[in-house]
Amino acid sequence: MKKILISNDDGILADGIIEIARLLSKKYEVVCVAPDEQKSGKGQSITFRQELYCKEVKYAGLEHVSAFAVTGTPADCVKFAIGNLKVNPDIVVSGINLGANLGTDVWYSGTLGAATEAVLLGYPSIALSVISHEPDYLCDAAEYCAEAVDFYIENTDICRLLSVNVPNIPKSEIKGVKIATLSKRNYPLEYEKQPDGGYVMPKWKFCIDETNKDSDEYLVQMGYVTYTPVVTDRCEYDRLKPLAQSFEGWKK
Repeated sequence: MKKILISNDDGILADGIIEIARLLSKKYEVVCVAPDEQKSGKGQSITFRQELYCKEVKYAGLEHVSAFAVTGTPADCVKFAIGNLKVNPDIVVSGINLGANLGTDVWYSGTLGAATEAVLLGYPSIALSVISHEPDYLCDAAEYCAEAVDFYIENTDICRLLSVNVPNIPKSEIKGVKIATLSKRNYPLEYEKQPDGGYVMPKWKFCIDETNKDSDEYLVQMGYVTYTPVVTDRCEYDRLKPLAQSFEGWKK
C-alpha cells in the first residue's frame, strides 16, 4: 500500500486536511503532520531559534489515521515528519488549503512551502487548494483533489511538484481539468492603518487577465480544476553564460 504524508498551513484540525485524509485513507496509508494552528502565508520558512513541540491528535471517525500537531511552520512539519517521526512517504500532499494558491501565491503560500520542502528533501509533492476561505462545496472539491492525488501518485516522473486548484462551485458545474500556467498577481502595496496604530494587509480582489486564457486564475474562474507544475530550482540558467561573459569583461 502506498504511504502518503499530509500536511497543510491551515492547521491540523482544519476541515480541508481532515476531508482529504478521510478520502485518501480509504486506499492509502495516511499520516498527517501539520501545524498546531493557522500558519498561512509562512511560505517555506522554518524555525531556527525556538523549540518545537509535537503532540498526537485523534480525528473522530478516522482512528486508522495517525495525526500529529507541530508547533512550527508547514515546512517544519514536513521536516519533522520525515526526520523525527520517520515517515517515509511515497508522496507528500499539502492541503486541502482553504483559499486559492494561484499565480504568484506560490511564493508566499505555506501550502506550497510545505510541498516545496518535501521536494527539496527528495519526495514528490502535490499542493491542493479550493478557491474559498469558507468553501460551500468542500466535499465536492475534495473528490477532485483525491482524483488529482490518484493521478499524481502514478505520474510523479512528470513533475516533482504539482499545484492543484479547485473552484468553489458544485461538482455538477465543474467543466473539467485544465493544465494551466501561473497567473501574475500583485498584492496591495500599502497596509491599512488600524485605530490602535497597527497596520494590516487590506482585503483585495484580483482582476482576471483576459489576455492569458491559459493561466490558472482565468481557468478556475471559468469553472475548471487546474493542474500546474511548479519548479523549485530558482537558478536562471539561461543567464549564466551572459553573466559570466559580462563579469569577465568587467574584470578587464
